Amino acid sequence: MFNVDIIVPLTQGPQDVSPLGSDLVQLSSFSRNEDATIDDFIDVLEETGTAPRQYCKCLYVYNKIDMLNISQVEELARQPYSVVISVSKGLNLDGLLERIWQELDLRRIYTKKKGLFPDFTEPIVLTCQRGNKTMSVENAVGLLHKSLLDEFKSALVWGSSVRASPQVCGLKHELQDEDVMQITKLTAAEKQKKMHGKKTGTTLAGGNTQVDPSGKKAQIPSGRAVAAMRLFVRGIAGETSAVEVASAASVADVQLQIQEVQGVPCSEQRLIFGGRSLQSEELLAACGVEEESTLFVNLDLEGGGKKRKKKTYTKPKKIKHKRKKVKLAVLKFYKVDSNDKVTRLRRECPHETCGPGVFMAMHFNRYYCGKCHLTYLIKKEDK
Repeated sequence: MFNVDIIVPLTQGPQDVSPLGSDLVQLSSFSRNEDATIDDFIDVLEETGTAPRQYCKCLYVYNKIDMLNISQVEELARQPYSVVISVSKGLNLDGLLERIWQELDLRRIYTKKKGLFPDFTEPIVLTCQRGNKTMSVENAVGLLHKSLLDEFKSALVWGSSVRASPQVCGLKHELQDEDVMQITKLTAAEKQKKMHGKKTGTTLAGGNTQVDPSGKKAQIPSGRAVAAMRLFVRGIAGETSAVEVASAASVADVQLQIQEVQGVPCSEQRLIFGGRSLQSEELLAACGVEEESTLFVNLDLEGGGKKRKKKTYTKPKKIKHKRKKVKLAVLKFYKVDSNDKVTRLRRECPHETCGPGVFMAMHFNRYYCGKCHLTYLIKKEDK
């Protein structure tokens, strides 16, 4: 389909658009503002950089292959940019979908929040036509939101594009299909350093609070309020509550708010963050606590001592005796002589609970029944 707008009369050549068909142009809209020849028109089409044309990828799909023989299907399938399918029989539909992903070079990138599982339901689809037309971390972050690029610090990437899982990557790292990405933002102190450069003097991390070197007291500049950040606290019973503290606050300030919200005294609280126990005199920024971080509340363990060292035994353990089952073992209790006389070698237990068939064990000085524990001592004069 062609839309031609001719402004001036043409006297140098034909007014057809046949050169467009030879260049495989299927859809175009152009206007002719000068009396140019057909050669000038072709030069404009073939000029690189300023050419008005744009080539799109094409894939030829042949349906109803169930009505053809094997040789005809193979001939169509071997043609370039061609796929054979059968909608009624459901043949090669998965191959068509895979070929579309391959030709368009689509890559699915899954996002992950800190401390949570990745979201595999809504991936970010990267193509060569969206964003900055790259498969980098910068393009994926920009598709989420443009403002995230200003707060971007690094990204943790899981997948086939990295050697270790996870691996810290920058904006220029190229992602592969089905990679998982977690964005790490800049802290308040890092934002200030990025905007104003390295500061002179001593400041508290997370803000522009100056520290007096003589008294070690924080001085807040006049006319500027301390920025507050929101934290989540996981209680002992599993409930989660939110508290708001200043960015330059200490762990003791958080413990006071936890005491008001959850009723746990400050002296009994033990705050855990990042696998480490926080001390009351430490600052939140120095411990790596950021906006929307989660702190875990535990109680102090009384009487907890040092873990006892496991003993090492050099002497091997005694092997437990295993009873062997011998078939027809009862034949050892009888003896048959040459006259076919059967003699019983062991004594049967006369107790009423045992009866015939239960033999007593013979020791050097006694007979013993293992079932009823009946024992007969053997006197020397009886031998």
